[in-house]
Amino acid sequence: MLSLDHKLLLWIAGLAGRFATLDWLVKYLANDFLVPAAMALIGAGLWFTGKTKDERRQNQWGFIYAIVGLGFSALLVQIINDHYFRARPYVNFPQLLPQVQRLFYEPTVSSFPSFPAAVTFAFAFGIWLENKRIGGLLFCMAALMSLARVYIGIHYPSDILVGAAIGVAVAFIFSWILRLILKPVVNLVLLIFERFFLA
Repeated sequence: MLSLDHKLLLWIAGLAGRFATLDWLVKYLANDFLVPAAMALIGAGLWFTGKTKDERRQNQWGFIYAIVGLGFSALLVQIINDHYFRARPYVNFPQLLPQVQRLFYEPTVSSFPSFPAAVTFAFAFGIWLENKRIGGLLFCMAALMSLARVYIGIHYPSDILVGAAIGVAVAFIFSWILRLILKPVVNLVLLIFERFFLA
């Protein structure tokens, strides 16, 4: 009997091949670089934007949270992957292999937890802490990328959910540490950056 995780996977991945336009869109959304690069550019753009100095500083703090959250989420997922391996869905469900080959490639690293979900949700959450509007946009981008990877058949829904939870939790913890313990140091660094027109 199939688990709910497997049923959801097969239902979502079962849509592949039915709509050419959707397949084309998903192929780009699931890409390892397109959405993360777009998110990074949006986040970096915030560094120098803001109607007031306080708003700009808020955006800079959001970007710092995002980068730190992303880095430590990536590290945690790597540690988990070093100790636990879960085969990709197309290995357990060979009927998904043709669409994986047509729309993506065959990743060989552990499926669980999803590395892309962890880092994109960590980045989105870091920005969201200081800029709800842009953070909300980044959350949507992270969710679309994650859903696209289930659609193709390279992640289970549970891979995505756990990856996203790791990203958000890690970004939250490290944003709290930065605010509570390292705020004076970070503010000093930002002031130095301002002197050199880097912030």
